[in-house]
Amino acid sequence: MDAGQGIGQIQVKTLASSAPESKVSGVSIEISDNGAGIPPDILPKIFDLFVTTKPPGKGTGLGLVICQEIIKAHGGTLKVSSQFGCGATVRIFLPTDATSENIGTGERQ
Repeated sequence: MDAGQGIGQIQVKTLASSAPESKVSGVSIEISDNGAGIPPDILPKIFDLFVTTKPPGKGTGLGLVICQEIIKAHGGTLKVSSQFGCGATVRIFLPTDATSENIGTGERQ
């Protein structure tokens, strides 16, 4: 809870679901907090390389980018929503069925 500075609560939910944009079955993981949230001017940039709100020497701005690429390589999605002052939510969807995209190839089986 680096961004939350140890204050607030984190809630983690997992559930069987289907991809929002298709009927691919999989698992959804939702991580929410009730912290400060992400400033509106930063939110559209959080998946850009080297974007960080941390002081020099404390972060490179690669964490979310790397996570997003790993999840995409597995045929999944990573989405972040936030209301400044009210926390943030990260939603991860990973496919589990045999018709999902092959890891790293983007091709269907």
